[in-house]
Amino acid sequence: MAEEKSVNEDLKDVLIVEDEAEVSETLEMYLGNMDCFRNIVHSYDGTTAISKLANQAFSLVLLDLNIPRRSGLDVLKYIADHEGNDIKDVIMVSGAFEKKSITKAMQYGAKHFLVKPFDEEAFREKIAKALNVDVQDLHAVES
Repeated sequence: MAEEKSVNEDLKDVLIVEDEAEVSETLEMYLGNMDCFRNIVHSYDGTTAISKLANQAFSLVLLDLNIPRRSGLDVLKYIADHEGNDIKDVIMVSGAFEKKSITKAMQYGAKHFLVKPFDEEAFREKIAKALNVDVQDLHAVES
């Protein structure tokens, strides 16, 4: 088993690729509540996401499967084919995963999938698994 890292070793940059503004805002709120991410960058379509990925390395990418201009699978393939971002740091997010889409995503190297809707606790658990940290390190910020 791989050794778990401390999430607070260094603050991380996150890319949220989600075309639904309400979902994107919820994801940002959940990430903000974890208090361990430096920059949370948004992209609302696949073309813009690929442009951002070409110019910056992210510690985590939350990638919706069904987005305009280029699909989530197109973005995933870009990550798999180019240096700078690691496919293991991608969490595929969707309201419905078809077997064909999951199979294709796994062929590109995706290992983490999150089905909408989800609550903050399930989200934190998935983030901890993707970042290989203890979920207790991703505690919610007290209001």
